[in-house]
This record gives sequence, C-alpha cells and structure tokens, in this order.
Amino acid sequence: MEYEIDEMERHTRLREYSQRAAVLDLGCGCGWHMRKLAKRRYSCVGMDQSRSMLDTAREYVGKQRSVRLVQGDMTERSTFHPGEFTHITCF
Repeated sequence: MEYEIDEMERHTRLREYSQRAAVLDLGCGCGWHMRKLAKRRYSCVGMDQSRSMLDTAREYVGKQRSVRLVQGDMTERSTFHPGEFTHITCF
C-alpha cells in the first residue's frame, strides 16, 4: 500500500509543499496512511466518527507529533477552517 502514498505525492504535487503540507485524512480508520505520511514528515489530521478506530489509530501512529486525531462527522463544515489543509484524502 506504500504505492498509494507515492501516487498521492506524484499526482497532487505534495512534495512541493514540503514542510508546509497539511493533510486531512477523512475516515482515517486505523491510521495507516497517516503513519506513512508522518514518516515522510507531513503534518496530518485524521478524522473518523468511530472512537474505537481512533483509539486504534492512536496506538498505530504512536508518538508522531505531526499527527492529530479528531472524532467527528466529515460533513460538518465548521469542524475545520477554510484553507487549513493543503491536501485532503479519503482512502
């Protein structure tokens, strides 16, 4: 599944943002993609409705300082500010 991150970097020009990149992973589940993105030094926010999935994600991403987890509904527009993210994923 590493290829998904490679494809994302290539097709969205994510690498060009370098340290300024801020990725929102909607429906982040267990946090697999966030862990991979954080290892490549991208700042990530994972959002999921399920508390148990976020608990699993918290264990999986470990102490990555560049990852923040949020429980919520992705259709609620007021959760985040306009322009807060450079990229949004939903794998």
